[in-house]
Amino acid sequence: MGWRDPQKMEEAQLIIAEKSLNDTSPDTEIFVVEEQTGELLGFLEVKPHKDFLSGIEQGNILAIAVPSKGEGKGGGTRLMEKAEEWAHHKGYHNLVLNVFTKNDRAVNFFKR
Repeated sequence: MGWRDPQKMEEAQLIIAEKSLNDTSPDTEIFVVEEQTGELLGFLEVKPHKDFLSGIEQGNILAIAVPSKGEGKGGGTRLMEKAEEWAHHKGYHNLVLNVFTKNDRAVNFFKR
């Protein structure tokens, strides 16, 4: 993560996760993935979103985060599978998220 300080990113992820847990709206859903030991591998926050231009209801990934200790353990993949399952269950044909273009690792992950 050459474009951002990894330690600051992990701290920011924890702040985002805490805010997500404390400030959820009724239609927001949060999912976590853990090791069998209970160690957190990541979290996902999703909610419905109506596209401004088309008016189509779709799923929106508000946040997805996997700490460095969780990388390479399949947590991110499982969270994306859960997001897709959630969107399908809600009847959405689209699932959107925003990623910084300079975040090469995330961009490459989401291209898969």
